[in-house]
Formats: sequence, structure tokens, C-alpha cells
Amino acid sequence: MHENHETMVMRAGYGKFTGFIFGLLGLIIMIYALPNLGWGIRFGTLFYSINLGLLVGILSVDIKHPVFPFEFKWWLMGPMMGAWFNFTLMLFIGDAYEKILSQSETFLSSFSSPLWMIMDGAIAGMIVSIIVHRMVKD
Repeated sequence: MHENHETMVMRAGYGKFTGFIFGLLGLIIMIYALPNLGWGIRFGTLFYSINLGLLVGILSVDIKHPVFPFEFKWWLMGPMMGAWFNFTLMLFIGDAYEKILSQSETFLSSFSSPLWMIMDGAIAGMIVSIIVHRMVKD
């Protein structure tokens, strides 16, 4: 009953903190680059980044896959999970995302394709995975 889950809690904490930093950075960029965007989307991005950091932090561990005969390392699982979560997000909001960024008059209009968001998820997943792996050391 009293199992020790200290490493899992640490992974979740560092992942959430890293996701919060990414979300805060995104919130600040959206305030200046997309000034007429609503606060709901801005805070939604912040909260989504926190959840992305949490899930990638927990799931980016070395696991032996039950079907494939090799082990998935943390440096592979982090980008895969980040890209997968952003891919599923883009399935739901891809059209609105493209519309918002294509109407922007800043540098963000160059990144209006939803495919850039999937790449962003892979990069964020890799960074979260690196930070969690370095801090937890398991």
C-alpha cells in the first residue's frame, strides 16, 4: 500500500514546470504577435502546454515494447509523444489554427500550416524529455 513513487512524481513535476515555461513563452508571444486574439485561446495554450509537459514527462521513459523486439529510449519517446499529442490537437483545431495564423501580420503567418504545430510538439517533447531525464536521473 505504501509504495514509493518518488521518481514518477518528480518526472511529473519537472514535466509540468517545463510545460508551464513553454506555455508562458507562448502566451507572451501571442500577446505581442496576435494582439486581437481572445484570452481563452491564450490561456488554453498555457494549460495545454502544462498538460503536454506532464504527459511527456511521465511517458518519456525507457520501455520495452511488447510487440516490437527493441526498447524505446527516452530520447525517442519524448518527441514521439509530443508530436502525437499535437497531432491529435490539430485534428480538432487545425482549421481554426491555420485561419488565425494566416491572418497575422507578423512572422507567425509563415507558420500557419498545422504541420508546423506537430513539429513544435516533437521539439517541445524532446526538450521536456531531456530536462526530465537530466533532473530525475533514472
